[in-house]
Amino acid sequence: MTLSINSSTKKLVAAFAFLALVGCSSAPKIETVEPPAAPPGMRIAVFPMHNLTGRGAPFKKVRLAIIALLKKRGFEVLPENRLEAFMARHRIRYIGGVDEATAGALRDEENVRAVLVLGLESYMGGNPPKIALMARLVSAETPPKVLWSEGVGISGNDAPGFFGVGLVTNANVLTARATTQVADSLARFAAGIDASGEVNGGLKGKFERRQFQPRTTYRSEAGHPEPYKVAIVPFFNRSARKNAGEIMALHFMNELKNMGYEVVEPGAVRDQLLKFRIIMDQGINLPQTDILLEMVDADMVITGRVIEYSEGGIPKVDFSAMGIERKSREIAWALLSQNKGDDAETLFQMGKINTAHALASKMIQVGRVW
Repeated sequence: MTLSINSSTKKLVAAFAFLALVGCSSAPKIETVEPPAAPPGMRIAVFPMHNLTGRGAPFKKVRLAIIALLKKRGFEVLPENRLEAFMARHRIRYIGGVDEATAGALRDEENVRAVLVLGLESYMGGNPPKIALMARLVSAETPPKVLWSEGVGISGNDAPGFFGVGLVTNANVLTARATTQVADSLARFAAGIDASGEVNGGLKGKFERRQFQPRTTYRSEAGHPEPYKVAIVPFFNRSARKNAGEIMALHFMNELKNMGYEVVEPGAVRDQLLKFRIIMDQGINLPQTDILLEMVDADMVITGRVIEYSEGGIPKVDFSAMGIERKSREIAWALLSQNKGDDAETLFQMGKINTAHALASKMIQVGRVW
């Protein structure tokens, strides 16, 4: 028995095949190239994962996955028993940053060149799974310096493709992608390879820039020279999301660092705030700003408020930020930004952002007024 197919049916099948190929093209591509290797003697300490989720998550599992990937890329990682002994010896409790004393002690006692600070911003193992990571490499010198920074926020439905061929439903698969992205980025930095970000272009770039522009902006017209060393303090959190103020400060640190600014290590900023007993009830005031900028020798302090930072089905981010200049003691720039993950969504959910992490990063990148 032979099955006959008329010409109209053939055309329909061909059309569906073409659409399927188009959908598959939007799915994440698996890189098969060999990752770059770190230079010999690159000994680093990897701090325990800083919990920014406000809930339980597989912190140890994610951290160990990153360590394993770094070792494959040629990094020498301080053994776990030596790190634990060092932290106990120096009574280190805060793992979200590196202060001057800790950096110097790691260099002198453990011959460590840099510290990898990791933060797990969010982790959802459902369908689709979601994960957001913050990572930065801090030099083991006095004062410590932020050498490299990376943020990754991905969801299993970021690139579903036609018929859902690009959907990721396994949290382990998504975690592997996120940790590999962090490890590869750090290895490229250590190898001296320029890994500049993708530039928005064409109609898509113009559309996104329009959709993610801040609602309100201000920039001083006094003609002050652009500062290149900034200190960022945790934003005042008015949202329901725990740690949203610290998360937003880390977003600004990451974006500014990748724009070429010198950013004061957040652990050093925190150390000075504690040392001078600066309590920011509703944010930082001008006298506190003067003290902080003097102690960390920065040109500008960045602060702000987080009104909303939520994942949900459609992520929402609402924040204000401002930069206070050291020399003039005035607000050099300010912005108010508010967006949802579907603001730039087009046909077949293209342009939709599924994590608050990716949305906040996009808002800062597009809405810069400094």
